[in-house]
Amino acid sequence: LPALFGKEVNDRAARVRCDYRETVSDLMVEKSLPLWVKWAHSHGFQTRNQAHGSPGNLLDLYAAADIPETEMFNQDRNKLVSKFASSAAHVTGKNLVACETGTWLKEHFTETLADMKSLIDDVFLSGVNHVIYHGTCYSPDEADWPGWLFYASTEMNPRNSIWRDVPALNAYNARCQSVLQSGRPDNDILLYWPVHDFWQQPGDRLLPHFNVHSRGWFEAQPIGKTAKHLWNRGYAFDYVSDRQLATAKAGKSGTIRLPGSSYGVVVVPPCDCMPALTLQNLISLARAGATVVFESHLPKDSPGFANLEKQRAKFKRALREVKLGPATGKFQEAKIGNGRVLVGELESALAGADVAREAMFDHAGLMCLRRAYDNGHDYFIANRGEQEIDDWITLARRGHSVVLMDGLSGRVGAGELR
Repeated sequence: LPALFGKEVNDRAARVRCDYRETVSDLMVEKSLPLWVKWAHSHGFQTRNQAHGSPGNLLDLYAAADIPETEMFNQDRNKLVSKFASSAAHVTGKNLVACETGTWLKEHFTETLADMKSLIDDVFLSGVNHVIYHGTCYSPDEADWPGWLFYASTEMNPRNSIWRDVPALNAYNARCQSVLQSGRPDNDILLYWPVHDFWQQPGDRLLPHFNVHSRGWFEAQPIGKTAKHLWNRGYAFDYVSDRQLATAKAGKSGTIRLPGSSYGVVVVPPCDCMPALTLQNLISLARAGATVVFESHLPKDSPGFANLEKQRAKFKRALREVKLGPATGKFQEAKIGNGRVLVGELESALAGADVAREAMFDHAGLMCLRRAYDNGHDYFIANRGEQEIDDWITLARRGHSVVLMDGLSGRVGAGELR
């Protein structure tokens, strides 16, 4: 108790707090949310859950619902934070990813439909394919205009003058979502979230929360920095938790299969602590033919205080299997069974693992999200910059032909190729 509630700042106190934080997360993931989902299903309902703001592992909490749901405000939005919801859906096989859309864009009645479209493009890029407007607050007929208002929403209701033009935005959403809800995710990288490093750090909050609006917890972590680098360079990725990694299997040609999708490589951002079981799972994947990339260095220790010496022994045994050879350029390689482990500079290791990237991200402002179907691939492409782009774009996926659709007008035509 002194280690948990006291003001000690040492390794033992950090480990005790890590165990407490993980236990609270496990209670939500294994008990609370499944109970709610079971009750809803028994009454014929589906569940939507905004897991952010919880002190638990967001990836596991989002995945517990039928429809993981994120949200974005205006000034504090970050597509990479919203990818926690879409990653949980992609990894576990949930088709819909929802977003509470239009919260607090501007002050009431000053938002435009262009503001909404700009936000919607960001949520589509983050993997969302199920827009839910925020909001249509109940207002009785006898209430004078503008009626009853919710304090934080875009007024997407008939009391707003933009309402008469909303069908144009709805048509855009419908065209985009008809594609984004089809097929399957097509991301190459599983980016591991070393949440135990976060849980083991000191702080004055016994249960630190993961929020979509106060983004420091994400952007200051190694996963935030690695995700930003991958995104800016055009690599397609989903986040994965310890619990989700435990369900991964190695497939043909070194692929990594999860219930919802297949990936080419697992990337571990710089981390100090990793559960022995997770390290064992990663090595098992490599032994079966997969490629695992550790950015910068291998983990150094097992987290937490419970059964510490036993867990450390398992961790060290697993780590001894990674016998790194001499550096090849900016990374080292260890052959394990039919696969390999690469350790070092991230992009060099990804190149060594033959992971493709979307070169269109090299054009300022140009971004995309990619999905796959049996006979090809779908791209959602958005220009988030301020300049028009008139140039040839090389895609990471090959094709014999390209069909273009302008989501706003609905115009469709054959794209020119070379």
